[in-house]
Amino acid sequence: MEVVFLTLFGAEGRKAQEGFTLVELLVASAVSLIVVLALGSLLTYQVASFLFFRRVAEVQRNVSESLDVITGVLRGAVAVASRAGPSFIDFQADPEGDGVVDRCSLRFDSQSRALVLTVSGVEKVRVGGVDNFSVTYFGYDSLLGQSSSSYAGGLPSGVRLGGIKVVVGYSVKGYGREISKSVEFDVGFRNVVSLF
Repeated sequence: MEVVFLTLFGAEGRKAQEGFTLVELLVASAVSLIVVLALGSLLTYQVASFLFFRRVAEVQRNVSESLDVITGVLRGAVAVASRAGPSFIDFQADPEGDGVVDRCSLRFDSQSRALVLTVSGVEKVRVGGVDNFSVTYFGYDSLLGQSSSSYAGGLPSGVRLGGIKVVVGYSVKGYGREISKSVEFDVGFRNVVSLF
């Protein structure tokens, strides 16, 4: 049997103690804390990214579905107001397919950042988060059987329209990020004239 005498500052005391010093414990605690904080930061970033891109997907789906409805209503147009401008279009259409022609309006409200479709004064579709909206009108050339002149501003009365090009820009912000997108679609017309 071996007897070890403990001394206050000797090597024999260290062997008999067989533990960690306070400095070693503090260093190990600091390293563990750094690792835990790094993992927590990475996890927080991953969750924020997931939530942001899920929101982007929801906004894109909402914009796509809303623009499908808007396009369907625009395709049913029978007349477009000659006072239509680059950020709105007033038209007459049969959106319900019931043979009744209703007054319709598609307007960009820059205050609320929304694109709003109304039919007979009732709001049917509202697309939020819209940053910009523009409409370009195309005249119809009966000799060529295709669109010809383009009108980015108002329309002269009596112009036979071949179609319109609509550009909708929107953005999604959140979690320290921002993504801006733009959707462009064309709507062809048959026998649509700028009137009222």
